[in-house]
Amino acid sequence: MKKVMLMVAFMVATVAASAQVYIGGGLGVNSYKPIHQDGVDVDATTTFSIIPEIGYNLDDKWTVGIGIGYEHASNISLTTFIDETFDKMNGFTIQPYARYHFVKWNNVSLFIQGGLGYTYGKATIDGDEDLDTEDFDATVSTFYIAFKPGVKVDLSDKLSFVASVGNLGWETTSLGGDIEDMKASSTFDFNVDLSQVNFAMYYNF
Repeated sequence: MKKVMLMVAFMVATVAASAQVYIGGGLGVNSYKPIHQDGVDVDATTTFSIIPEIGYNLDDKWTVGIGIGYEHASNISLTTFIDETFDKMNGFTIQPYARYHFVKWNNVSLFIQGGLGYTYGKATIDGDEDLDTEDFDATVSTFYIAFKPGVKVDLSDKLSFVASVGNLGWETTSLGGDIEDMKASSTFDFNVDLSQVNFAMYYNF
């Protein structure tokens, strides 16, 4: 194991020595409270993610990269067949992608990004000693394919700002653990509004 770790560290250091490499990533925070009657206490659904990235500029047009990070959600509904919402969900995510920059003006370029994503996590409903209920767990596996437009702004030779808006993709989510005999969900999504906005900062070597 020690030899493997040293080999991985050497490979990362070798790649990072290239002037075409960048590192960075982004943070994501979202909070949503559904419509409810006045006087009714409704908890908001909150999600948080932190996804570091490393990428490589193949040429002036093409970029490839990968993001590996952590996602957390609280008060989240995973299925319509369970009346209760899950108190929390923690997951690990990996997101390889490729970008094609089709237009460039000075330090600003427009791109189309295509990528895959896989997230594996654990969702929990906390038990209540007063009600004599136990914890209820479920494993969550999500896979998606997505395409999205974006813009990259080179703030300096070393620092870049990247944003994407909208999404065209397909996603499936399956549940396991204490949940049995549940079919996976399947979602097709197409939008160009502000419900799908991502921001990131990159440092260019």
